[in-house]
Amino acid sequence: MEMIRLSNENKYSTMDVESLSDEFFDPSKSFLKDLHSEIYSLKFAADGRPKFFLVVNFQALSDLSVDFDIPFSFAYVIASSIEVTAMIFIMASMTWQVLIVATFGLVATKYTQGY
Repeated sequence: MEMIRLSNENKYSTMDVESLSDEFFDPSKSFLKDLHSEIYSLKFAADGRPKFFLVVNFQALSDLSVDFDIPFSFAYVIASSIEVTAMIFIMASMTWQVLIVATFGLVATKYTQGY
């Protein structure tokens, strides 16, 4: 059993390392025990998925559902393209030199992305 020394205003006392670790890790141990018991008490469907997952995400799991990642990806790309174009247009309407610098920047970016 390993012992450590703790100083408390010039008074030395010893404390058991195992009891210190038990006090420190007790909340995480109880959490993991509860999580373990919850996982193993779940009811599963015939295909091996938990039933609560089927109820919560039924549309995402059906064969006729649409994958929403693709439309959202297109929307993000289109929105950022519109934003950059509008920013360049507004800056170029104020000063025409910005348009030249932005064009060179876009060409340099595209060239760099080619590598």
